[in-house]
Amino acid sequence: MQKHIQFICPSARNMAELSVKTSVISQSSSFLSLDSSVKRKNHFTLIELLVVIAIIAILAGMLLPAINKAREKGRSAKCVANIKQVTTGFILYCNDSDDWMVPMGNDEIRWCGKNTGSSYTGGGGIMDYLNEGIKACPTMVKNFADGDATFMNTGCGGYGYNQVIGGALVYSNSPVVPIAKITQAENPSETIAFSDAVQFDMSSKKPIEMFYISPPKAEYFGSPYDPYPDMHFRHDKRANVSFVDGHIVAKQITVTRAGYFSEEENLNQYFVGWFGTSLENAQTYFELKK
Repeated sequence: MQKHIQFICPSARNMAELSVKTSVISQSSSFLSLDSSVKRKNHFTLIELLVVIAIIAILAGMLLPAINKAREKGRSAKCVANIKQVTTGFILYCNDSDDWMVPMGNDEIRWCGKNTGSSYTGGGGIMDYLNEGIKACPTMVKNFADGDATFMNTGCGGYGYNQVIGGALVYSNSPVVPIAKITQAENPSETIAFSDAVQFDMSSKKPIEMFYISPPKAEYFGSPYDPYPDMHFRHDKRANVSFVDGHIVAKQITVTRAGYFSEEENLNQYFVGWFGTSLENAQTYFELKK
């Protein structure tokens, strides 16, 4: 009996189905491989994280000074509004007092109000013309000394009155009289009325409100002396200064001397001094006669 060996050849249809199946399996493997790759890419490496952190730190270092400067400009603008109110009260006082400028004061009443022993309150000086009192400079408040160090001048807002036109403070309850009329100012647009002012608590080196500002050269009842600088250039090395005619200008610190701290510290760290081309020139902005 003869045996026949039958060879079964796959049909074209079967071959097509096999090809499709092979292609699907290949594509599935590719998708799986791609998906695994994507999943792996979703995780940052330590180096990548460190690079991102470094970039954020650099950007923050670049932006923070600009943000702080913008904030200080806002505080300075509020300070200008405050010192404008004080100067307006000063001019109204002059108008009602036959042009006499408000005296510095004595232990009981000063230009900025009644001395309670811990602060100044309404009544007396120019306070009768300020319905809401004196608003403190926001930059000054931000850095105030604490506790007993503040008791002397709290309430003057951190604004000082020109010691030359206001006269010396009388350390008693003796009557105080004005020493000059506003009409005596030969150049009122260059004669200081008020300015940002400061003194320091030497234990903490923090600022305290100061109710007057001193010229580079001064006299106390006929005795000359060199005052500590107390004009405070706290707004990005500038002080808001009002003049007898009522206008206000931000002036940059240019000269100083040792007092409280060294000359270098006063100029570049604590920002106390004067504006002008020299100490002699700075003096002229305090004087009535030029």
